[in-house]
Amino acid sequence: MSPIAMDPKKREKLMLIVCAAIFLIASIPVSTYLFGSSVAKMQNQLKTVQENIEKLESKQKAEKEAEKKILENAKRSLPNEETIAVAGYKNWLVEIVTSLRFEGGQVTHTATKAVKARAVRGQNSKGLSDYYKNYQFAVKGKTTLNDFGRFLERFYETDSLHLIRSMTVKPIENARRVEVTINIEAVSIPQTSRKEFAAVKKEKDETDWSGMVRTIAGRAFFSPYFPPQEQRTPPAPQQPRLADAIKHTYLNGITWSNDKPQAWFNFRLEGRQAIMKIGDRFRVGPTNCELYTCTEKNIELLIDEMEDGKMVRTIWSMQPGDAFYDAAYVRNLGDEKNKTEKENSEIENKENNAVEKSGDNADNEKVDGNFDDEKREENINENANSENAENESL
Repeated sequence: MSPIAMDPKKREKLMLIVCAAIFLIASIPVSTYLFGSSVAKMQNQLKTVQENIEKLESKQKAEKEAEKKILENAKRSLPNEETIAVAGYKNWLVEIVTSLRFEGGQVTHTATKAVKARAVRGQNSKGLSDYYKNYQFAVKGKTTLNDFGRFLERFYETDSLHLIRSMTVKPIENARRVEVTINIEAVSIPQTSRKEFAAVKKEKDETDWSGMVRTIAGRAFFSPYFPPQEQRTPPAPQQPRLADAIKHTYLNGITWSNDKPQAWFNFRLEGRQAIMKIGDRFRVGPTNCELYTCTEKNIELLIDEMEDGKMVRTIWSMQPGDAFYDAAYVRNLGDEKNKTEKENSEIENKENNAVEKSGDNADNEKVDGNFDDEKREENINENANSENAENESL
């Protein structure tokens, strides 16, 4: 069937369906946008409400802590009655100054101020004044640094709402004593229930007040500052090096006593002098020495040193005024010893040869002597035989 030939009612119905479908499709993103905006707005509102709740809770917590702090301070506060507060606190200061024997000590009440501060108002303090009272005092006098430190100790170990606002310390009498001016402030808050002032020490006070007093008394405040020296263990004294001993040992001179020479040595590193005779042994640092020869002009030293595990003996010459460092090498005693041994060996060989020759001569002489004896006996025998023959013939 052609759309032109379609029934008008059906065509109208079809158009309505198509229009409804188009509207539905177009309304989906719009609905999504509108719904998303509403959700984001609701989330922001919820976040704001949560933040406000947290602020209120934090404020309420701070107020509780402030109230707790105020109640704690109320126990340390001066009494509300101004006359009682001023008289009681001033008498306490006078007692300290008197006990420490301040020279010309004075305690004066200089001013009272009513200060408005919301910090003194707690959660349940409606109807009370928002003002606290600030009492100001001045302490003057002459004292020592030690007593000044004790004053600070007595002041700070007392559990009260007070503080030292400022102080002036001037040296007098070559800084052995000082002139002090101390400005103090004490506070009274409305919540206090104290009827009179009483100095009470802090329950938990770990401050080393005695150490603080020693620090104040032991410091020279009015002299140039010198940083504290580190406490170090002094190094062990070092033995003089060989080179130092050689450079600082001198031959001062040569003298004669009982026709025998003497050498005077000065051991500067050891701070001593010594007189040596020929044959005396001594040490210069780790070196072994012996006075070998001594004449009017110079001396010779026999030095024993180890080289490659062998003992080497050398001769060195010095003149008066020389240090061992200036000694002149003369010879190696080992070479001289070898030469002497060689000469002795040659002499011994010659003697042995001479002895052998003399022995050979003696043997030869003995043989010749024996031959002569035999010949002499033969001659005697021949003579005897001849005599016997003549006798027989007669």
